[in-house]
Amino acid sequence: MAMVNALVQKMHDHWAAYLIVFQVGLNALGVSLIFCMTIIRKGSLKETAEVMPKLHERVTDICCGMNMDIQDLLKLKTRHRLIVRGLILKAVDSVSGAYRENLEKLYRDMGFLAEDQKLLHSSSFAKRLSALSRIDILKDSESAGQVGKMLHDPSPYVHFAALKFLLKIKCPKLYVNIAKELNLLKDLGRMDTAMQILEMYASASPEDFLELLKTHQSREVVSICLEVVNRLQVVEALPIVKDQLIDGLRCEGFPEFEDFDFRRYTLCLTMAPDEESEEILQKMTRVETAFVRNVAYLSLLKIRPDLKMEITQRLSVDESPHGQRLYRQILEPAKALRKEA
Repeated sequence: MAMVNALVQKMHDHWAAYLIVFQVGLNALGVSLIFCMTIIRKGSLKETAEVMPKLHERVTDICCGMNMDIQDLLKLKTRHRLIVRGLILKAVDSVSGAYRENLEKLYRDMGFLAEDQKLLHSSSFAKRLSALSRIDILKDSESAGQVGKMLHDPSPYVHFAALKFLLKIKCPKLYVNIAKELNLLKDLGRMDTAMQILEMYASASPEDFLELLKTHQSREVVSICLEVVNRLQVVEALPIVKDQLIDGLRCEGFPEFEDFDFRRYTLCLTMAPDEESEEILQKMTRVETAFVRNVAYLSLLKIRPDLKMEITQRLSVDESPHGQRLYRQILEPAKALRKEA
């Protein structure tokens, strides 16, 4: 029995020794691989650093219409082709006319656009999104058909990237159920993206945008539309803005009055002020709600600076916190000027 135990112990000792040797060998192999990869990476970085200026010069020449033969570029290694692709994408937005056309042609002739279009069908949403972003930078309208199919993409990121691209290039065959898109954004908690989409929508389909402003039931969506109207100075929206603002004033005393975005409506009235706009604002200064009076006063001051004295006198007897705050705000610049004098 003692002999058996001794043999077992001896085998355990041998296995332990073998395991130690194996572990040491494995560690040595790992260190060797890391060392080799580091050497290769350094060599690759050095090679890239040497090649980069030459590739940059080639792309610049082609952009300017010189040395258009690209046979040398077609023979590049994969990593150097990617450098050329990056240089084109970086430069294409900073040039226009023939320069941009030359870069776009180079992108197509190098096969990059075909590769991007192929990647639109990739099983990886990240690859689809990356390919779409590159097509978006190029604003390649010929890809609109393929990108249009991506409106049905299961990834919301790809879906909205496709929608933005189609709105940006003002695709004539595009039909967008913008109300549905906004509901989807709300469900995803991404209403911060709605402003950008609605700005593109207003530029691509102005009549449909005005219809959205006129008919949409969501106060949140209407407020974003008003912001777009103000940012893009969509003066065609003013008749709708005025009608809705008058309807909103009639709701004083009702719950919906509290949710009405008077600030954005009055800002829109300052875009192209006329007698009707001033009349509406003057009417607003006589409502009971102090906040509404204030936004009306501010817009009046913007379109009629000559009313400053009259508005200041009216605010001086306004006992509401809102009125007193605006009164002090108007007086502060005058006080500062007197101190400087």
